[in-house]
Amino acid sequence: MTLTVLNVAYPLAPVGLDAVGGAEQVLSMLDHALVRQG
Repeated sequence: MTLTVLNVAYPLAPVGLDAVGGAEQVLSMLDHALVRQG
């Protein structure tokens, strides 16, 4: 099954585990998990 993931975040907000906003942290965790799974 092919999935498409659309990451939406504030355009100027840094995305990473140390980001201030919760949405950016979740986006970072999701991105890391997707990369880990291939």
